[in-house]
Amino acid sequence: MTYSPHAFEIDVLGTIEESKFVSTDSSGHVIVPDNMKFKFGTGGDASIYFDAAKLVIADETMDVQIGNASNTVTIAGNLTVDGTTTTVNSTTLTVDDKLIELAHSPSGSEGADTDIDGGGIILKSSDSDKSIVWTNSTDSWDFNQAGIFAGILKTDDTTDATSKTDGSLQTDGGLSVAKAIYNGTAATFAADSGIVTIGSTTAATFSAAGLLNINNATDATSTTDGSLQTDGGLSVAKDGIFGNDVKLLTDSSVFAMGVGSDFTITHDNATGAAIAAGASGLAINTDTVTFGSANASDPLVIIQNTTNDASSARLRFVKDKGAAGADGDDIGVIEFYSDDSAQTQTVFAKIVAEVSESLDTDEAGKLSFYVAESDGTTTALAAGLVLEGEHATNGEVDVTIGAGTASTTTVAGNLTVTGDVTISGDDLTMGTNTDTYILVADGTNYNPVAMSGDVAITNAGVASIQANSVDGTHIALGSDAQGDVMYYDGTNWARLGYGTSGHFLKTQGSSANPTWAAATVSSLACDDLAEGDAAVLISTTTGNITIDATANDSDIIFKGTDNTSDITMLTLDGSEAGAATFNSSVIATTSVKATTVFVVGVENATATGAISKGFTDVDASAGNKTMTLPTGASGSIGNMYTIKKMDSSTNTVTVTTATNDKIDGGDSLILYHQYESITVVYAATNKYYVM
Repeated sequence: MTYSPHAFEIDVLGTIEESKFVSTDSSGHVIVPDNMKFKFGTGGDASIYFDAAKLVIADETMDVQIGNASNTVTIAGNLTVDGTTTTVNSTTLTVDDKLIELAHSPSGSEGADTDIDGGGIILKSSDSDKSIVWTNSTDSWDFNQAGIFAGILKTDDTTDATSKTDGSLQTDGGLSVAKAIYNGTAATFAADSGIVTIGSTTAATFSAAGLLNINNATDATSTTDGSLQTDGGLSVAKDGIFGNDVKLLTDSSVFAMGVGSDFTITHDNATGAAIAAGASGLAINTDTVTFGSANASDPLVIIQNTTNDASSARLRFVKDKGAAGADGDDIGVIEFYSDDSAQTQTVFAKIVAEVSESLDTDEAGKLSFYVAESDGTTTALAAGLVLEGEHATNGEVDVTIGAGTASTTTVAGNLTVTGDVTISGDDLTMGTNTDTYILVADGTNYNPVAMSGDVAITNAGVASIQANSVDGTHIALGSDAQGDVMYYDGTNWARLGYGTSGHFLKTQGSSANPTWAAATVSSLACDDLAEGDAAVLISTTTGNITIDATANDSDIIFKGTDNTSDITMLTLDGSEAGAATFNSSVIATTSVKATTVFVVGVENATATGAISKGFTDVDASAGNKTMTLPTGASGSIGNMYTIKKMDSSTNTVTVTTATNDKIDGGDSLILYHQYESITVVYAATNKYYVM
């Protein structure tokens, strides 16, 4: 053996091995070769050595104690235990590491979940072990005891629960929570059977069928009390039934129905509530709808259209009987009820719309207005106004006003009737109802006026013709012609045509009508002669024709027609021995002999004007005068005109003509002196000659 100041010889069980020795380094550290053991005990029961990788203490089968119960053993590095069981007998185990790994493989190749099945932590107890064990079949940690968490218990599994055996947090028993439960998505409280209960004495329960029952009976008086409260909205997918009031407490709150809120009831703090319905309208299916109010003049029902067009709001009554319509079907009825003096609700008026004619394409309607009327004992509704359309016609609507002959219809203003007026009664009473007045049209209206003139009438309807008031111009029998005769045929006045020339009117007794007949008599009384329709010739072949007015002082008068005017042409005065008075001038083709000559037709002219036939004296003392001769005409030939200036003034009288007439070829003549005169005669067309 080689000696070294830093090495010691090793005696191995009495054998000296030169290659193995203990040495020291320069620092005085003892160096033991690899795998060289320090053994302890007489039998080498324990050892300690370094195997080139790690320090091995007691690889023999024996217990190893490091320190004692009162000492602290500190392991500066990692501690690896390769045995199957590690027992810590200390009262308290303190681990500074923040991570404890179970089922760790030193080689880094850990087993699968099936390999670690049943791994975990067991707290031994003589009563029963308390364990946290991994169960591979349920893929979960199983706690065999209840757990209390001072902080937050959190699971990152996002599996939704669909039953009691899935979901990210499960318990086979009950779950008690002292504080709120919050769910980030949908929250489901479900039970396979029975109910889910929330609360205590007045609990809310969820049934297995999903029914929520809140047993708290507190009425809600605001948004913060009541048995069910939410600070946000409340969504209900099915029907909601309320056993008491439903209140929307905010002004302008809206009760809406329909996917697009097609129907709304909106509160208005000023006017109450407004109901708005979509295009499909509002349908109320019930037997009775009552609008009530204790205010005077209320309730008020307003149907309002706010569209800027010419259309309006409508109120419609619909009768849909599900079968063919029939005449007399009521379509709609409006009734008006009020208290009578006994405070009995009584119908006082009614409006009824009904089917008058139901025939397809020929329909007609009827609208009746009823009011209560009474005989003093029994009250009944009677139709006071009925409007009924006529079928199979065009534009005909019949109107009946009043009920019974005692009804009175009053029109305050004017009444215009474009058709006929039929009065079934006897009387027509007007504001002016003066005795014996009749109704006369003035081109616009009928007015009561007193009858005057040729006809008089009494208030009994008896009309009489005033004496001497009817002439031929007042009588017309239809197709009248000149020469016709009017007679009474036993029923009415009739017309007898003018007949044949030369015939006479022949009567045939009291029971026959008159007729025309040929004259067969040899003599005829003069007072029987009638007006003829042709020229009359009176002639005789022998003897004289004598016209004899045998009545005392009676005249013989010759009459005729001058330019459509009846005139007396010649009068022979019986009281003056037959003195002849001619209406106009006497024209003779030869000389006229007379014992006495006088001028007729004398006129006194006091102003400028026309000259009359015969003698005209003119007074020109006030100024010059111009006198105009009549315009000549064929019927004026032979007429003579004398004009004489009567006054002594120096004023003149000018005699002139009209139009194209001339006096001896000139236009005028002038009279200068008192009593100066001129006489002219109309001799031919446009020619006056001075006599």
